[in-house]
Amino acid sequence: EKLTKGEIEVAIVGLENSGKSTFANAFIGIKEAFPTGSSRTTFTSTKLRYSDEDKAIVEFFKKEEFNQIVKEMLKKVEYNINFQSFEVIDKEKYEEHFENLKKTNHLVYQACRSTVHQDIIDILEGKDTIKKYLGEDKKIFNKEQIKNEELKKFITDNYIARTVKNVEIFSSELAETKELVLY
Repeated sequence: EKLTKGEIEVAIVGLENSGKSTFANAFIGIKEAFPTGSSRTTFTSTKLRYSDEDKAIVEFFKKEEFNQIVKEMLKKVEYNINFQSFEVIDKEKYEEHFENLKKTNHLVYQACRSTVHQDIIDILEGKDTIKKYLGEDKKIFNKEQIKNEELKKFITDNYIARTVKNVEIFSSELAETKELVLY
């Protein structure tokens, strides 16, 4: 199927803040196609591919999808509550539970401390912002809008980017590698 489509999919994976976006920018020769920074910068998967028309499409999670993701995160940290929505989780009660994991299940505490736990805290702190974007219609950015900061917030903002299901950037700069789809 991929041979028929004539696409080569390449995924760049690695630890947080390990230079994946910097590598991707250098690889494709487009400065800042993928945002970079000295701390965690990219909060959502971004796809880059060739097109005659430079544009970007941002698709958002539906509220139900997002709640399922949060539910899975809570499972990882053994926070067993009657979960309905991320909106009703009490941050202080959650933090108390997580601190208790130090004593009750130190392995889970250690494994989740800097990743899952921090993501849950960020979601709880950004509830109001996150609620605004869940279920939004796709946003389409033209060439000029891609270059300004508006698109970047959907990839890099600590709260907004969590609501993004995927970002797809189409660039005419990739004419020599039309078959490449870079994640």
